[in-house]
Amino acid sequence: MHNKFAIIDGKELITGSFNWTQTAQERNEENMLIIHDQDTIDQYSQRFEYLWNTSRIDARDAQGFDAFPAWFCTNFHVFCAH
Repeated sequence: MHNKFAIIDGKELITGSFNWTQTAQERNEENMLIIHDQDTIDQYSQRFEYLWNTSRIDARDAQGFDAFPAWFCTNFHVFCAH
């Protein structure tokens, strides 16, 4: 499994080969799609719910996990709470 996608507020879908790492940003040939089509977002949301509910590692119990490293938040402010 190699899913890479994010759904922002149920209104924006981000997907593609981009690994969301500093190396990906600075050195790799990556791609990122930002999609606003609600039908597509709904399909990805359903897939996320399936993955969340059937995962072998219960991510809901992860405490103190920063989803985005500081360098990512510096470059992509829209995704970060800081």
